[in-house]
Amino acid sequence: MGIYERRSTDPRLSRLRQFRSVRGIELRKLLGVTTLALVFGFLGWLDMDSVIASSSATSSGNTNSPNSQAPDASQEPFASEQDESFILFAPLGQEAAYLINRDGDVVHQWELSGKPGNAVYLLEGGNLLATYAVPGRFMRGGVGGGVELLTWDGDEVWSFELATDHAHLHHDVEALPNGNVLMISWEAKTRREALAAGLSANQLPASGEVWSEMILEYDPELGQVVWEWNLWDHVLPVGWSASEHPEKIDLDFFANPRSEDWWHFNSIDYSAELDQIVISSRAASEIWIIDHDLTTTEAAGDAGDLLYRFGNPAAYGGTGAQVLVAQHNPTWLELPSSGTAGPIRILVFDNGDPKTRPYSRVLELELPAYGESLSTRVLPATIVWQYPSGTSEASDAFFSDHISGAQRLASGNTLICSGVEGRFFEVTSAGEIVWEYVNPFTGIGPGGVESNETFRCEAYSAEFIGQGL
Repeated sequence: MGIYERRSTDPRLSRLRQFRSVRGIELRKLLGVTTLALVFGFLGWLDMDSVIASSSATSSGNTNSPNSQAPDASQEPFASEQDESFILFAPLGQEAAYLINRDGDVVHQWELSGKPGNAVYLLEGGNLLATYAVPGRFMRGGVGGGVELLTWDGDEVWSFELATDHAHLHHDVEALPNGNVLMISWEAKTRREALAAGLSANQLPASGEVWSEMILEYDPELGQVVWEWNLWDHVLPVGWSASEHPEKIDLDFFANPRSEDWWHFNSIDYSAELDQIVISSRAASEIWIIDHDLTTTEAAGDAGDLLYRFGNPAAYGGTGAQVLVAQHNPTWLELPSSGTAGPIRILVFDNGDPKTRPYSRVLELELPAYGESLSTRVLPATIVWQYPSGTSEASDAFFSDHISGAQRLASGNTLICSGVEGRFFEVTSAGEIVWEYVNPFTGIGPGGVESNETFRCEAYSAEFIGQGL
């Protein structure tokens, strides 16, 4: 475990758990910022790394300037029928996280140890679980390196950093019911390791290395990583057929001489009921499900192979249409109670891209029974709900080709973060927008352009947060 570094630790809270519900705020359109963010996002798509990296390269904006104040609460907000009244977000150009009410007023904020890297979450009682960027060798879109737990008053409970020449945290974390935290990390594989895995020299980037992915489980009480899953343990062996072994990960599909970041995990979510983890691979345009009910040794073997994958059959040599394009933020929805059968559903933000599908959408997927045999691991999911409802509506609705997310509310409504626009909005199951808010906190983006890009937003109730709200 020598690659892991802990800065400090206090006894963990009795329960770290992410709350998933939402509330509304008023519309404030910062049209200039939104348009520029979309333009530069489109141009940057020509190089995926530069697109995503632009967010973490921004500098802090002046939060005292007119354009960076919270929206004017004197304007009448959109009506909302929910009890979850507070929205948390961390603009990628700032070193801060903000909690706003439905009127758009900032009711609380935290100073982070760096720019977001990228996700932030509130825990029950009002503590903040936040990622932050640490300089290092792995400077790509979504770069992190540090995770910290802060009290409501901003004091550090614990922090953990992994930002070495060998590995670097990025994008997202997930708080577990037992107090541990799942984290995503890049792991550099050398030219020798890549060639031994069956790749040819002309498939490798100029650096000669490939960045694999790891999922680490950190125990803040012990101050150490207690479990891990490593993608490289599950690559397709040389000579095997990808279509006959969809549980394995085909290196040939991902080979990209332009970038070391072949898989680009951008989100992670955990189901306590299933003891399974869902991961989003932007580069594969797939969501993957793996088993968490394993030891680290078991996770390195066949038991740690993919239980399910969906979104892009080409990634495993399959046939059929690609459904997902550069997606983010798959989250578990309906789950059967223990010992009963029932549907398993996942909500996902399906980004799209300017070349093949220049609009975004949010999908609710119902998964088939999966994992018992190889054939069930690639059965198609069923789209049971989507916003917007059709292609013609989608092309006019919204577009965020990177970052972004969606959250299902207790009411059945859905909170959407169109991250490139810095726009948060809530829709009913019928697709009606019932409120909107545009992030007014900006930072300097590529080419000196101001940007209000936001990785994601999360909603919480006053009861969950506490702190007298």
